[in-house]
Order: sequence, then structure tokens, then C-alpha cells
Amino acid sequence: RRVHGGKSTFVTSCVSVVQMSKRETPRGSKAKVEIPAAPNPPPTARSNSKTSVKLQQSDEDLAVEKAKLFGSSTATRKATIKQQEDEAKLEDLALENFTLDLDGIETVATDEVDFEEIDDELAKFAEDQLVKDALEKGIDLRQYAQEIDHELRDVEKASIGDYIHESENLAALHTQIRNCDQILEKMEKLLSGFQADLGDISSEIKTLQEESLSMNVRLTNRKETETRLGGFLEQLVVPPNLIQSICEADPIDESYLDYVLALKQRIDYAKRPEVIGSLASKEAQPELEKLKLKAVSRIREFLMTKINSLKKPKTNIQILQQNVLVKYRIFIDFLDSNHPEVANEIKAAYLETMSKMYYGHFKTYITNLSKLQYDIATKNDLIGSEDRERGLFGGRKDLQNKGAVFSLNNRDQVLQEIDQDPIIYHVAVQKGLKFPYECILRSSHKLLMDTATSEYLFCLDFFGIRDTDMFMLIFTKTISWFLESLENALYNCYDTVGLLLMIRVTFHHNLIMQRRRIPCLDAFFDRVKMMLWPRFKTVLDMNIESLRRANPRTLASQDVHPHYITRRFAEFSASIHKLNLNYNDEIIANSLTQLRTPMERLLERLAQEATPSPKLRTVFLINNFDLILTLFHDQQVNSEDTRAFEELFNHQIAMYVEVELQDTYGALISFVKDTESALARAPSDNPPRLNNTAVELLVQNFADGWKQGIEQINADVMNQFSNFRNGMEILKQVLTQLLLYYTRFQEILKRCYKGQPPFQNNLISVHTIMYEIKKYSKNF
Repeated sequence: RRVHGGKSTFVTSCVSVVQMSKRETPRGSKAKVEIPAAPNPPPTARSNSKTSVKLQQSDEDLAVEKAKLFGSSTATRKATIKQQEDEAKLEDLALENFTLDLDGIETVATDEVDFEEIDDELAKFAEDQLVKDALEKGIDLRQYAQEIDHELRDVEKASIGDYIHESENLAALHTQIRNCDQILEKMEKLLSGFQADLGDISSEIKTLQEESLSMNVRLTNRKETETRLGGFLEQLVVPPNLIQSICEADPIDESYLDYVLALKQRIDYAKRPEVIGSLASKEAQPELEKLKLKAVSRIREFLMTKINSLKKPKTNIQILQQNVLVKYRIFIDFLDSNHPEVANEIKAAYLETMSKMYYGHFKTYITNLSKLQYDIATKNDLIGSEDRERGLFGGRKDLQNKGAVFSLNNRDQVLQEIDQDPIIYHVAVQKGLKFPYECILRSSHKLLMDTATSEYLFCLDFFGIRDTDMFMLIFTKTISWFLESLENALYNCYDTVGLLLMIRVTFHHNLIMQRRRIPCLDAFFDRVKMMLWPRFKTVLDMNIESLRRANPRTLASQDVHPHYITRRFAEFSASIHKLNLNYNDEIIANSLTQLRTPMERLLERLAQEATPSPKLRTVFLINNFDLILTLFHDQQVNSEDTRAFEELFNHQIAMYVEVELQDTYGALISFVKDTESALARAPSDNPPRLNNTAVELLVQNFADGWKQGIEQINADVMNQFSNFRNGMEILKQVLTQLLLYYTRFQEILKRCYKGQPPFQNNLISVHTIMYEIKKYSKNF
């Protein structure tokens, strides 16, 4: 404490010096500072003696109090007091040495002081609240430090008194603490024993847990072994009731399927690699083999009986297949896996039976349908052939109903009935119905498609064959008969429309099979189309060649009405165009273009042979073109042929209008054309001079006969054109052109005569002519 008090006095002196230096020296500068000596310093010896006395008294008092507190003996107390006196002497000696060190410090310091470090230290002390308050109040820090030292001593004495006052309590507390230590020591021993016991119990529990886990593993292994062994025995051992059922069950019904399935499972299980080497498997194999042979024998007998039942007359094959055989498809699986030879025997027997059945049925059906066929065309029924042909002995016989050979006549209805039921022969016979060959083809194909679909699906379900091999083996003879009968029919077929209808029917039937996802008839339909297309092209080329080779002299007539060859061509071309609608086959389009060209040339030659009159030749061509376009429009044919014939038709009408007007009003038309040509060459202000006499005569003749001329034109049109509507349209164009010529005639007169011409009174007004034309326009 004394040392600390001395240090505080020294610090106080330092602080005073720093305060003085701050007032005299600027911040950041260094200077030599003189440290003033303490005023009236007490002698060192005196100060030390006083301090030693005080410390000695205090230490003696403290030792006495300690001796009283712990109740030590007198000797002990003396020894303690002696020890404390020695310690006090040592402290006095240290204090004297410290005082001498302070006295040796020079009053005037010659060392330089670093004020920056002092500023940093002062900034730290300035944060202390007590120092801050003292500095603010201007208190002398030396005095303030002494006061603090006196207060500390007073507090120390007071605390010693409190300590002495509570010495008994402290002694009692010491005794209690010692007792507590003894009790806690006993408890520690007891708890240590408990801990040792718990460790033993934990070890026992761990041992029991390990034993429990081991027992659980052994139990699981035993259960797994029991399960596998039970399953092994259940899959391998053949129970007596199964043996009895396989061998003696009669009749074989759907319950027999369960027995066969159970036997199949045991046989398959016995063939497993992990089972086949076991002793149980070796013992069970002979019994399983005997039972398998017995089951194979009974299944073979059963299936052969069902297959033979298909041969009975009037048997519904599809019902027998779907309701009986398909239920027993497990038998086929059993035979395939356990006795392939018997399985192949069953398949061969079914194949032979069904092949004969289908061949006989379809042959009978197609033969009967051929009796209902009526022929439409022969090899002489071509577009360019004559209307009569020679008989066997050189005479001529009429060919009946030639128009039906080339026209469609609702024959395309077969395409609307493409998926309807086949023709029933005896019903058609009772009703006396006859059919073209395309209807017979549709009916036979429909029956073949339905039968093939049913048979293909049955083979897939019953035999498990996913390719078409089985189906093709069954239907080879039937399909060959179909193709042979079609080839025979096509050999004598010259019906171009019917051939194209058969091509369309085959196309739609192929689409139906594709939608059904049944591919078994794809090759058949390809063969049919490969037979139909060449024949169609051959017959079409024959018709084209007949037009090229047609003789106009033998075909020509003195009639201006449409020629029968034109009707044939129009009906034929319109029918082919309609059947090609939405198909757009390039082969057909090119062939029709080749057909149109010789037809145009033939009509021109027929017109020349029919009459020497240009007007009548034009009428003949107009009537023929009109017939072609009428039939095209009726069939809604909008093609290149239609546009080509429309151009020819309009061209001929324009020619007829000019020829007709030229015959009746030739002088007027010639005058208009010649005068307009002269006016075009002459200057506009000097028109050519007209012959008044000739013009007046022209006007007089027109005024005298213009009405009769219109009546004659009307009569000619009505007599020359077979199509009334077409005649009215032509009459309208002729009268309109007449009005235009007369209007041009009046325009010429206005340009050539500055005033009214001398024959003004004989001129007929345009309104008068229009009024007369309106009388005939009521029929337009």
C-alpha cells in the first residue's frame, strides 16, 4: 500500500508538470521541462520511520485478530506475530530503497519529452469520469491524491473492524463448510458405487440386446427358409387331386384349363437351373413327365375334335372360333412349350381344314355372283366405233343402249356403299337383281376383308402368331382363286368406267384395312391394282385410237344436231373426270388430254363432211360443243378440258353471229366495215364523200326488210340449235350485234353529213329497233 501511495504521489507530480507544459508549449512540439521539487520535502528517514510504525501497528493488529478468529495457541500466535514483524521490516526496507531512488532523481530533467505520446495518454485518462470532474473543478491533483489515500485507509480500517465483528460467524461458517465437505465426500463414495452398479447393469442390457438381435436374425432366417422351402415344395410337388383331374376329368371344359395351367407351372418350375439339380426335382420329374404326356394326349384329342367340327355344313365358323376355341388358347401355349410336335400337328390340321373351307365357300360365292353380272361393253363399244356393226353373215344389227356404255348413270353409287354388307345371292335371285362387275367385285372384296380380319385376329389370339405367315397359308388358295377370277373377268372387260370404279373400290378397301390395322391383305390389294391399272389404260387407249381412226365419211350425217360420237365422248370424259375428282391421278389427266385432241379434229372433219355451208358447219360445231359443256357442267367437271371446249364454243358462236348477220344484213355490214376503214385513213376534218344514191338505197332496203330479217334470224336459231337455252343466248348475241352495227352506221352518217341527209325520213331509229328486239328478249 505504501508503494502504491508513493507511486500515486509521483503520478500526481507528473500530471502537474504536464498541465504546466500544455499551458506553455504548443501541441506537437518538444522541449526540455523542469520538474519542480516537492515543497518542503520531509526527511526521508523520518518519513520512513513513521510509515514503518504505522505498518507495524496495523500488521500486529491484524495478526491478533486472526489469532482470535481461529483460536490459535499462544505459541502459535507468537510465531505468527514474529513472522509479521519480519515481513514489515522487509517492507520498510523496500520503501526506503524506493524513497532513495526518488530522492536521486534530478530536479531539472534534461531529457526531451515527447508530447505526442503524452497527449495520447492524457486523452485516455481524460475519459475517466473522476479525472474529468477534477480537471473541470480545478482541484490540485496532489492534494486530491492524498485525500483519496486517506479515504482508502479509512475504508481499510472499517473493513478490518467488520471482519473482526463477523469472526464468530466466519468460524461457524468454516465449521459448517468442513462438515459439508465430509458429507459430500460420503455422498461421492455412495454415488461412485451407484455408478459402478449402473455400469454393470448397462453391460448386462447391452449383452441382452445383442442376444435379442441375434435371435431375431435367426428367426427371420428360419421364416425365410420356411417360405422358400414351402414355395419350392408347393411348386414342385404334384397333389393327388391334380393328377386325378388331369387323367380322369370328363368332359374337358373350362375347369380343365386350371388343371393344365397348374401342371404347366410345375413343369416350368422344375426346369429352372436352380431347381433342376435338386433331389426333389429328380424324384418329381418322372411323375411330371407322365402327367404331361397324359395331358398332351387329351388336349390333342379335344382340339382335333373341335377342328373337325368346323367341317360340318352350315357351321358358323366365327362363332365357333370366338366362343369356343379362343377360350382354350392355353392348350396351344402348353403344347408349344411341352410338346411342339403335337402343337405343329394341331396347327397343320387347322390350316388344312380352314384352307379348304374358305376356298370352297369363296369359290361358290364368286361363281354364284358371276351369274348376276350383266355386261355393259364389248370390244366394239368404243367412242369412235360406228352406230351399227355387221352380223355374222354380213348383215347389220343394232347395238342397244350405247349411251350406258360411256355414262356414269349413278354407277358411282358403289363408292357410297363401299363398306355395306356383301350381296346375298339367294336374296338377289329372288328379287331378280343384276349387277355390273364393280358391284360384284365390291361385294366379294367386302366378304374377303371381313373374313380375313376375323381369321387374322383369331390366329393372333389362339396361336399367338403375330405375322401373316399363318394367315397366308390358310388363304393362299382362296386369294389365288380371287386373282384368277379377276383376271378372267378383265380379259373380256372393255368397260372403261367400270374399270376405274373397280380401281377406286380397291383403293377404299385398302384404306379400310389400314384403319383396322390388319396388314394381311396389303399384298392382295397391290396385286389387284397391278391388274386393274394396265387394263384400264389399255381400254382407254383403245377409245383414243378409235377417235383417231374414225372415218368421217361413214360417220357423217346431214344433220346439224349433236353427233352420237360427241355424246359418247362427253359422257365418257365427264365420267372419268368425276371419278378422278379428289384423286388427281396424273395418268388419267394425261390420257384425257390425249382423248380431247383427236375429238376436236374429228368434229371439224365431221362438220366439213356434214354440209358445205360454213354457217351450218358452225352450227354443227356449236351444237356439239354445247352438248359436251352441258354434260360437263351436269357432272360438275371443272378441268382443263372444260376450259378448252368453252373457248372453242365461244369462238364458234362469234363466227355464227357474223355469218348470220352477213346473210340477212350483208350490205349494211359491208358498208359499215368499208366506210369505217376509209374514215380511219382519212383526216378527221375531211371525211370521204359518200355515194348518196347507194346510201339512200341501202337505207331504203334496210327500212323495208329489217323486221323480216329479225324474224328470219329467230326462226333460223330456233331450228338450228337443239338446246333452247343455248339458242336464246345465241339469238341475243345476234340481235345485240345487229344493234351495234346499225348504231355504227348512224355514227358514220353523222360524220359524213354535216346536216341531215336527204334520206333522213327513211332512217329507222335505234329505239325502234330496240323495241322490236325486246319482243324476242322475253324468251331469253
